[in-house]
Amino acid sequence: MKSLQQQMASIINEYGEELRDVVINATNTTAKDTVKYLKSVSPKRTGGYAKGWTVTKSVSNWKGVEATVYNKTKPGLTHLLNDGHAKRGGGRTQGDGHADRADEYAQEKLFNEVVKQL
Repeated sequence: MKSLQQQMASIINEYGEELRDVVINATNTTAKDTVKYLKSVSPKRTGGYAKGWTVTKSVSNWKGVEATVYNKTKPGLTHLLNDGHAKRGGGRTQGDGHADRADEYAQEKLFNEVVKQL
């Protein structure tokens, strides 16, 4: 009886190229949708932060596919707005968790996209 790891390795070897293409397409779709999601849920005091979300993609044979979603215009605000920060007169602001929600959204979306395309 083959172990689960051996069975998965066998399946991946059998469908390697097809699976790689599916994962690349699913990752690109998920990254674009995550940017749209972040633009809609980000704080919009002036609008510049929410508009700054973008994605960079890279594909390599040995590493697979990678997409990085980040804020290009105001990258330092992400941590402060997501997690909260110290106030000037004392105390702390409460973060809104928009980046954490986007991360959960992206993970679920990627899984669903891969399953749908297979």
